Amino acid sequence: MPDAERLVVLGRADDMVSIDGIKFAPVPIEGRIRVLPGLRDAALIAGRDQSSREILFVVLETDMAPPPAPVIGEIKAILAGRVRSFVFRVVPALPPTETGKLRRERCGRWSLPGLDDSEKFLTRTRSGE
Repeated sequence: MPDAERLVVLGRADDMVSIDGIKFAPVPIEGRIRVLPGLRDAALIAGRDQSSREILFVVLETDMAPPPAPVIGEIKAILAGRVRSFVFRVVPALPPTETGKLRRERCGRWSLPGLDDSEKFLTRTRSGE
């Protein structure tokens, strides 16, 4: 095949999250979550719980701890069908880049088992509850 007709795939330009073998792009989902009332930003971070099971950490930038039940309900509805279980973490600020985007490589600490005392924890949940 001539080079002019060859397609070369170099990789994905976006971040993908994989939980229990299901892959999805977090950025569009984060966009739907961050516009909910009282939230300034949101990040979806893949990690493992204390039993080493894959889990999604939903990190919310807000001053409300915990966020109101309707906001949590909306987030559960957004995540339904994508992940079975997830943990909410509330933080005062997510790390931004110079242009204001999420600095994802600095969010890993929120995907570690156990919590820093400065972080609020909402219970682990199963989607659809």
